[in-house]
Amino acid sequence: YIENNMLGNAKDVLKEYEGYFDYSKDFADVVIGELYHKTGEFDIAIKHYKKAFENDLKLFGEDHVSISNLYNMIGVIYRDKGDFISSIQYFENAIKVAVKVFGEGSIALMVDYNDIGLAWNYQGNYDKAIEYLEKALRICLKLYGDNNLNFGTYNNNLGLAWNNKGDLDKAIAYYRKALKTLIDLFGINNDYVAGIFSNIGTAFFEKGDLENAIICSENALKIHIKLFGKENLNTARDFCN
Repeated sequence: YIENNMLGNAKDVLKEYEGYFDYSKDFADVVIGELYHKTGEFDIAIKHYKKAFENDLKLFGEDHVSISNLYNMIGVIYRDKGDFISSIQYFENAIKVAVKVFGEGSIALMVDYNDIGLAWNYQGNYDKAIEYLEKALRICLKLYGDNNLNFGTYNNNLGLAWNNKGDLDKAIAYYRKALKTLIDLFGINNDYVAGIFSNIGTAFFEKGDLENAIICSENALKIHIKLFGKENLNTARDFCN
């Protein structure tokens, strides 16, 4: 139901079967929390994640991979809920534990830096956002190089932060790096690629370069029509642009 975006049905099934989960096992709270997160029931998801967190804290103490992961998971839900202050606090805790457990330069830390960078971006502190997003990108480059989805995603996120900060040239430069990587990975006819074209078009429009803005918006439109047809929300947005 969740994969088919039938969230109402998914919520009914969750409520019906929730009683069958064995909550003596921590992973049950994590699994049910993830499911409620996906259906948009953020408060219920947080309740289950926090229950798993308290259980793991008693079992393992704070300096453990499970605690780092749960700090991150709760931070993501608070961010999705729009509570960016709480989100940032949990991500900061996740980072502290990840540094102790894994050291600098780990995958977990890369993810935490990206997540807290996004939260700072939504909060409106673009300098903090850029600081953390650049850390995530540096770790990504060191671990994986420049031809992977994370590299494309982190460049796009940096583009969004610089765009919000008002430095449109830097935003476009990061967007273009993201675009190149994603086209290399997935080809031109990809929804994510269309999204990057749209971001670049928006930056050019804000810069006053209407010619390039139109070119990028048309590229996004062509991809979405090919992928989804003309009667689609993404296509409709492109027509508006």
